[in-house]
Amino acid sequence: MSKSYKIILGGLLIIIALSIFMEANRPMPLNWMPNYSKKASTPLGAKAINLYFENLIETKKHIQEIHKPTFEAFQNNEINDAASLLFFNNYLDLDEETTDQLLNWVDNGNTVYISAINFPSSLKDTLNLNTKRFNFQYQFNYESELALTNPNLSKQVFPSATDYNIYYFSELDTLNQRVLGYAKPISENDIEPDKNKKLVNFIEAPFGEGKFYLHSFTPAFGNHFFVNETNYEYTLASLQYINWENPVYIDQYYKTGREQVDSLLYYVIQNKALKWAYYTCIFAALLFVFIQGKRKQKPIPIREPLANKTYEFTKTVAHMFLEENANKDIATKQIKLLLHYIRKQYGLSTKTINEKFYKELAAKTGLSFNLVQQTFLHIQYIEEQSSISKDELLKFNEFVQKIKN
Repeated sequence: MSKSYKIILGGLLIIIALSIFMEANRPMPLNWMPNYSKKASTPLGAKAINLYFENLIETKKHIQEIHKPTFEAFQNNEINDAASLLFFNNYLDLDEETTDQLLNWVDNGNTVYISAINFPSSLKDTLNLNTKRFNFQYQFNYESELALTNPNLSKQVFPSATDYNIYYFSELDTLNQRVLGYAKPISENDIEPDKNKKLVNFIEAPFGEGKFYLHSFTPAFGNHFFVNETNYEYTLASLQYINWENPVYIDQYYKTGREQVDSLLYYVIQNKALKWAYYTCIFAALLFVFIQGKRKQKPIPIREPLANKTYEFTKTVAHMFLEENANKDIATKQIKLLLHYIRKQYGLSTKTINEKFYKELAAKTGLSFNLVQQTFLHIQYIEEQSSISKDELLKFNEFVQKIKN
């Protein structure tokens, strides 16, 4: 091989290596595809709000997640009465049989909350409503504001980014259905005739003895919206129409980003008869190997044990824990909700927390002065910390439940 050929070949290899290195280190573009699955950390994933739900599930055992089709859950009697069912996804693709089950269940006095940009056709036909995407006539990009009609839940107007489209109820039964919230598009284009028009995006639809709550701004459940320092209040306020003291079932199945399991073994395990046949075969195989192995087993060579990687493993696990730790954020949100509850329920101002406030709250709740004082001292402690442990979060939650109950 000539010297010039080696130089050319070496140059090509360097160029290829640099190209591979640059491609491998190129930052990934932000994924704005709707997902809403439990572990998704993309802008329209639902990891943040599910951390909030997990905290509720730990303290309220009657709140459960559903990881299977709703039809199957009803057939297996896994969904009880006097309860609420929560769905949120960009599209809720329910067949007609499942929709009929939901209608019958609500007719018996239960509650279904759905946040989606489009709803099952049979449900829209039954409730006499329809949804539509809003577009300004002269421009595609616009900002919007979100608001709830009930001032007891929130008087605040929440800004929405230009990344979100507005879907609204273009048709509804105004005689029987109640407007609970709206979106207001804001355009800088003065010639736009529909500027600042209020578009209904949240309604209450009574059906029989129960109610449907239909919400068309699903990004409120996404990470990008929910982690905002004020926007999360809009999402939690809209969920106050659900009675969280009764059983609540949170759907985790109808998600755009749900992991599909195509393994044959998964379907074997899901079938009771096949599962036990599979376990029997494994047990028989192990028994055969054990009996035959005692007769024919060859000497086992001695091998050096693997190096102890405990330190590296512990460091990795600690990293993962720190990444997942949202205890302080959850506690901060609970403090805001508790103060809002005290203002609304007992008519007390929370601007000044002092001994007079403790006495008034103790008198109105029937709790002891010491318990009330201890609760707000614990709040002060949490606010001064940069992070708190899970045990501290659970202890604070016990104080909150005593005041609310």
